[in-house]
Amino acid sequence: MKCGEFDIRNKQYDKAYTNQKYFNALIYGPADTENYKTGLGKVIFDVGSHKGETATFFREIYPEIRIYSFEPNKTSLLVHEKLNLENNIINNLALSDYVGNSDFFEQDISHLSSLKKVNKFSSCSLGYAANEKHNRILVKVSTGDAFIKENN
Repeated sequence: MKCGEFDIRNKQYDKAYTNQKYFNALIYGPADTENYKTGLGKVIFDVGSHKGETATFFREIYPEIRIYSFEPNKTSLLVHEKLNLENNIINNLALSDYVGNSDFFEQDISHLSSLKKVNKFSSCSLGYAANEKHNRILVKVSTGDAFIKENN
């Protein structure tokens, strides 16, 4: 490869394959990627929705798509609710591979909160793991299948 070849390729890729085209391929299939779609009749599950960043992103691309957001952290959930996004159903719930309750580790850096504890021995956390601080809260957990069945 020649110096700068990746930059040229990346610019060509960005021009040819926008976010709209990328997600059209996922949501509608490759045959529809050239057509603008509003998202009407389609659904996205935003798992771990945090403060609504992903729901906001998809709302801009697909103004009529239905977004089911799942966020067990009530602090983040309240910020997300204030966005008042149309067709965004927000659930104070964690999705996992079981139905029940679980400890949830609410981190001082909110987007790191999880059903899993931070690995204190991680060498990939840029020093965060060694000094992380969290609150342990109890949250409701469900599976995607159970949620769909319960909510038709």
